[in-house]
Amino acid sequence: MLVLFDGKFKSKMSTIVRCDLLTVVLVIVLCGLCFNARAQKVRFVTEIMSPFQVNDGQQLTGFAVELVEEIKRRVRIKAKIEVYPWARAYNLALTQPNVFIFTLVKTDERMTQFDWIDEYYTVTDSFYALKSRKDIIINSMSDAKKYVTCIPRDDVGEQRLLKLGFEDTSLKKVAFQSQCLGMLYRDRVDLNLFNAVGIQSLSQKFDVDPGYFRRVFVVSKAIMGLAASKNSDPKLVKAVRKALVQIKKEVAFKQRIEKWFNTGSGKPGGFKLP
Repeated sequence: MLVLFDGKFKSKMSTIVRCDLLTVVLVIVLCGLCFNARAQKVRFVTEIMSPFQVNDGQQLTGFAVELVEEIKRRVRIKAKIEVYPWARAYNLALTQPNVFIFTLVKTDERMTQFDWIDEYYTVTDSFYALKSRKDIIINSMSDAKKYVTCIPRDDVGEQRLLKLGFEDTSLKKVAFQSQCLGMLYRDRVDLNLFNAVGIQSLSQKFDVDPGYFRRVFVVSKAIMGLAASKNSDPKLVKAVRKALVQIKKEVAFKQRIEKWFNTGSGKPGGFKLP
């Protein structure tokens, strides 16, 4: 009779099977660890919005960028600041954990969408028009609805205006605030919802006289700061908040404000409006 398997062969096969199973289990565990490591990746996302986030042609800088870099140093976070159009940065922070977004305007709606870290500056949002456009007269929000306003897509300004009843047809949505200022400068839109700090900073950056623009109607105060996506690591959020709160108490914080918001500072040039 033909003997297919002897005892030694069965023993070897059993050992091989056990090793194969162990290998499969090990691969599954390692893959799980790799996935967990990716899930815990920390990101800082933002847009270009002078003087908070500035691309000077060589590096990313600005008031908020300096704060975030200092926070990263103190909390020992190794993550590059990622720059996107605001709509994409906003979506990343809405949908993924451990994503910090700045500079974000604080609103009641956003307080439910994000974990607010802390504020670091307050501006006054207003409608701006060309100084030469004497025909633009606004005494109420209803008056503003008669004109075409440029606004960055998914910006808090867009959200606010839509809630106030502005139609999509009266809003020119773009990727960056600098595009709005360029369109306003060329008289391609009637209004831009912005703030004095931004108007001054972008005008200087693009070598344009800020006197070309005039504020025609005040909309509201805007509290600006840093926020984290929901479902972020609570310990990480706490550490980042603690670092920012401490930074704001130091003399260097006031020095940064003077550095970036002093309208009498030097005037960079060499750029062209989009």
